[in-house]
This record gives sequence, C-alpha cells and structure tokens, in this order.
Amino acid sequence: MSSDAVEKFFAQVSTDEPLQKAVQAAYQKGVNAEGHAAVAALAAGRGFQVTGDELAKAWVLQQGQLSDDAVEKVAGGAGPTIPSSSFVSTGGIAGAIHATRKA
Repeated sequence: MSSDAVEKFFAQVSTDEPLQKAVQAAYQKGVNAEGHAAVAALAAGRGFQVTGDELAKAWVLQQGQLSDDAVEKVAGGAGPTIPSSSFVSTGGIAGAIHATRKA
C-alpha cells in the first residue's frame, strides 16, 4: 500500500476547495468500496497512484477498530458501510472527509 501517496493526496484535498467538494460528492452515499473507487479516480486525475483498496485500508486503520483480516475484507468491499457519525476531525482520510462535509 502506498500510504505516502494517500497522505499526499489528502494533504492536497485539505487545501483545495474544489477537490474537497469532489471528494464529498464521491462519498455522498457512504464510505464504501464504491466511494473509495470514485475518490481513487479523482486522485488518479491529479497524478496520484492510489487505489480504492488503499483508501479503504487507510480509513479503517486510522479508526483503529478492526483487525488486519477485517481491514482486508472491508478494503475488498465485503464490510459494512461506515456511517457518517463515525467521522472524526483528525488528519488523514477521515479528517479530509470530515473537512469536506463542513464545506
């Protein structure tokens, strides 16, 4: 997993309002495999090589709530959609998503 690319992409998201709105739109239906894939496409359009699986893993690892096996299942789309009430205002993917919801 390229956590460096994920971190760099979300650092850009935090300073780019149009990109924040695009990420928000991608995650509108929830933080799930479909949303991660859409955000990965946004990242690719800006030169970042990030996959939906990497975004999913980064999100669940930041939350610190799942085992490695559960992270693999969620990244593959097998896990539940994480409700918006789970968002936190700390850095990383959850922070970027939270920031987009404020916009």
